[in-house]
Amino acid sequence: MPIAAAPQTGETPGRCANPARFDVFTATFAAASILLLVLLHARNLLDSDEGVILNGAWNLLNDRRLYTDFFEFLAPGSFYLVLAAWKVFGSSFWVAKCIGITSLVVAAFGVHRIGELVLGVRTRRMDRNLLAASTVLFCIYSGYSPAINHNTFHLPLAVWSTYFAVRALQQGNWRMYAVGGLLAGTCMWLLQHRAVVMAAATLVAFLALGRGTARSASLWGSTAYLLAFLIPVAALLFCWSPSVLLENLIVFPATRYAEVNVMKPTLFLFSASLVVGAAWLLRRAGATVSLLLALQAALLLSVLHRADLSHVTSALFPLLALIPLLLRPMSPVMVQAFQLWIAAGMLALTVPLFTFLSINPEVFFANWSRHPALEFVRERCGASPYLYAGPFAPGLYYETRRLNPTRYSILLTRLHTDEQFVDARADLQAQQPPCVITHYAMAEKFRYTTENPVDVWISANYDPVFELRGRQVWMAKHGDASARTPER
Repeated sequence: MPIAAAPQTGETPGRCANPARFDVFTATFAAASILLLVLLHARNLLDSDEGVILNGAWNLLNDRRLYTDFFEFLAPGSFYLVLAAWKVFGSSFWVAKCIGITSLVVAAFGVHRIGELVLGVRTRRMDRNLLAASTVLFCIYSGYSPAINHNTFHLPLAVWSTYFAVRALQQGNWRMYAVGGLLAGTCMWLLQHRAVVMAAATLVAFLALGRGTARSASLWGSTAYLLAFLIPVAALLFCWSPSVLLENLIVFPATRYAEVNVMKPTLFLFSASLVVGAAWLLRRAGATVSLLLALQAALLLSVLHRADLSHVTSALFPLLALIPLLLRPMSPVMVQAFQLWIAAGMLALTVPLFTFLSINPEVFFANWSRHPALEFVRERCGASPYLYAGPFAPGLYYETRRLNPTRYSILLTRLHTDEQFVDARADLQAQQPPCVITHYAMAEKFRYTTENPVDVWISANYDPVFELRGRQVWMAKHGDASARTPER
């Protein structure tokens, strides 16, 4: 099969002809990619996943301690990244949004650079165009994920860790191994399970692909990768006790997350078929491609717990970097059939996004921070620093500049334990927030039920006084009646 082989372990690294040349094509392509990312993400739709990060950073800004004063089962890096930006630029939603968009820009450039390493020195115009197209696909796929999110913030680390792993395999340079391991380890601060999966797959590939005279270099390089990976992990253990991290970041998500995230495997199997097709087409393409395919398989398995469009597409960047090799003209009919399937499949993954945007063009640059329910809270709920927003609307704490009286940014039946619901009810009873915001329809996909201690207590002590498209504002029954005039 006429596929150009990538350089083997220990060989001189491949690179594109004149990779640093900043010509008109490069400038136009870079500008178009950045513009696309801005168009897909420059909005505030009060997204709940973004709200988890915003609320965590807002708690930190108000001197609450992560995992002690408030509960989260996400790694700490996203919260502290937003906090650091707020300390420098001010606590603006758009500061946090810029972190996400910048993360995607850096990751997209990394995907492009991985593709250049794969192609090597002999790069045709068609390869160059296909590589640009694959990077644009990466940007389009990002539209499924919220910009202010741990799944987005980790991408630059994951992509560039892969880039340095490829360079390490090609050059046999221990420094490249170490940089790749350090970036993968830092990913533990943002997306713990994916960092572990990436590191394990990379180390196995290093050891499996290092043969002959390259065997010794592979062993030393793998050691450098592992030691560098452990440095950020050790820093994580230095900041929090192992027992706290074990309970919050491993035990809780491992034992509870699947309860609310049961999904049909259709999308996962579809994406897996693309990876299998790519592995068959590139089965003789060399060590570099084998490393990327191993990483791709591991990354896809890492999203099996929630194989939706957001998680699946964010894990496909190694496959995107291989598109120029996958779609090079080949003659056998069977090969062309596989190529057609992969090309059609990668494009098909964009259809739901474009369909949604065409039906809802108003979401471009939309800003729901002035939502009537939030305006009602700002104007009518007094000077209390507390507000309860449930069951899955954590961003409203930051938007109203109020604090959650409970330890839980979200509270979902089937995800959180009965003891946590009782604990949250005790916090509400102690703080008595003047207002509560609920949006139960938002939690229906998690099979949420209001027959729990928190919602029963809210119904007994609060009256709904405002409702708009499923979002309700409740006020305490002992509050001022003039402030509780029902509105619709």
